[in-house]
Formats: sequence, C-alpha cells, structure tokens
Amino acid sequence: MDSPDTMATSVPSLGHEMPDLPQTYDELLDLLPEEGLTAIDRRRTRRLLAARAALTEAEAELVVAVREAYDAGDSWRTIGTVLGISRQSAQRRFASHGVGEEGRLARREEREREQEPERSDGRESTA
Repeated sequence: MDSPDTMATSVPSLGHEMPDLPQTYDELLDLLPEEGLTAIDRRRTRRLLAARAALTEAEAELVVAVREAYDAGDSWRTIGTVLGISRQSAQRRFASHGVGEEGRLARREEREREQEPERSDGRESTA
C-alpha cells in the first residue's frame, strides 16, 4: 500500500478530466490552511482521498461491466434492475460513456472526426 503522503488517487478516466482536483495527499495539503490541521484531520483527509479514489475506480469498473453486459445482449431493463435504477436512467447514464446504440453512434462520430484531415485554412473538410 502506498504511504499516505504519496498516495496517488488518479484512476482511469471516465471521459472527462478534473484538473483542479488534487491527485496526491501532498497536493491536497497545499490547498488546505495549515492552522488547525491536526493529526486526526490528516487521517480523515487521507481516508476521504482514498474513498474518492475507490469510488472513481468503481465507477470506471461499472462502465466496463455495463458495456460488457449490454454488448453480450443484456437489456437496459435488466441492467437497470441490477443497478437499482430504471431502464431509462441506465440508458441515459451509460450512453454518455459510449455504451449502447447512442454511445456507439457517438463513439463512431468521434472516431470519424479524429480521422478527418484538417484543411490548411482551418475549416473542417467536407469530404
């Protein structure tokens, strides 16, 4: 286990970056006022950082699990029931992560945009 002072909390990205969040305990301490930060506060702070890292990692794993379930043929109703949410909520939540038909369409459009050659005049190619 990492020492608390060097404990990295970065985890796989869910498609969005949050550069303002501290990634290590030392970075977090730089943001907090020094006065009044006791050893107990440090312990709680480390626990919060660890919990945030675990939550982010679990969310990334959940996206992968939902994608695999959907791609294997499980319905949004089944996925939603397992997660304790409605079919519509599951579909909306995970489409933004590229799961399902809507997600596949968005991923395909993104790949196509990345593959389009840029024009020298700065405008997008229409080809």
